[in-house]
Formats: sequence, C-alpha cells, structure tokens
Amino acid sequence: MLNGSEVDAPLRIKELTGRVGADVSIEITGQYGAIHDAIRATAYNSRVVVSGFFHLIQIGSQVALARALGLPIDAGFFLVVVPIVNILAMLPVSFSGIGVREAAYLYFLTQLGVERESAIALGLLGSVIVLVTGLSGVPFFLLLRSGGKVEAADVVKVEETL
Repeated sequence: MLNGSEVDAPLRIKELTGRVGADVSIEITGQYGAIHDAIRATAYNSRVVVSGFFHLIQIGSQVALARALGLPIDAGFFLVVVPIVNILAMLPVSFSGIGVREAAYLYFLTQLGVERESAIALGLLGSVIVLVTGLSGVPFFLLLRSGGKVEAADVVKVEETL
C-alpha cells in the first residue's frame, strides 16, 4: 500500500514495475491531483479509470437540466439521488436504463412536489445525455474490436471528424 502523502506514488509504482507502470489505474475521488497521479502511474497504452470526476459531471448535468426546466431543486438533492438513479438504471431490465431512469426520477421528484411531467422530462433528458455520450465511444470500440491499437494520432483523427 502506498500513501501518496508520504511518497511520490507514481514514481514508486514505476520503480516497482521496472519503469513500465501499472496496467490499470482506478481513480475514484475526481480530484485533479489524484487523476494526474493515476495517469503518471499508468503504463503507456494502458487504462486509467476515472469515475468520481465523471459522476460529478453527470450530477452537474442533471442540476443544469433541472434549472433549464425551471425546477427549483437544490443541488444537494442530486448528489444523493443521481447515484441511486444510476444504480437502478444499471439493473438488467431495460436497454441502457431507459424507463427505469424516468420512473426513478418520477418517484423521487414527486416526493418534492414536482409535477409528473417535469419529473419525466428530466429523466428523458438524462437518458438522451447518457445515450449520446455513450455513442461517442463507438469509433474506439470498432477500432479495438477490429484488432487495431489506439494510438495518439488515431485519437486526433477521430476528434477531427467529430
């Protein structure tokens, strides 16, 4: 176990792996320094999983959608409810959580007095965001599925076409 406050963890990981680095690094806090360290500790052409940061972005998007719909809901509500809704949406009962997400928002938001239509609209907009952002990974999936390796130049080419 390495304590990042006592040692330069990425440097120590590189030393332990013969200057190669970890095959996979998982960072769950979403803090910039921790994300940076995870990237530094990981071998070239390996994977860094950054979940906390993306969950905060997703929560922020739900807050923004609620504001756009004119819903007077405190951001703290979404810090609690969005992770619950995400867990429910992962249940294997529908495609990509469609229907489950809307039902969950309907339940939680009507408890606050939000109208049914607005609750369902927020759930639907959330589903659209999940589907659109998920589709952005299709070019990488197809490239890797065909046995190709993703190089930095390939990422630039894909970004230029988007």
